[in-house]
Amino acid sequence: MNTRTGDTYQVPMSEGAQPMKEATAAKVGFRELSPLETQYVTEIRALGEQLKLLTDRMPGDSCDGRAVALARTHFQEGLMWAVRAVTKPAFF
Repeated sequence: MNTRTGDTYQVPMSEGAQPMKEATAAKVGFRELSPLETQYVTEIRALGEQLKLLTDRMPGDSCDGRAVALARTHFQEGLMWAVRAVTKPAFF
């Protein structure tokens, strides 16, 4: 679903392809996380939500919208790298 417009869309599939019925962590190349790793990822995601809420309130006459957009992008990138640091994916 497109969260900005509420539109839904389907991912195109090649002819004859079957949709995945059950996606488990092992089937898609992820490993099981320890309880501590799961806690870290949960905390990182919570911080991400806080940063999103903060930057949602910032644009306007008092803030430079372009700088806010860049800050959001860099926050998102930093959070992604933090999650990758914890989850240590075995793929590119």
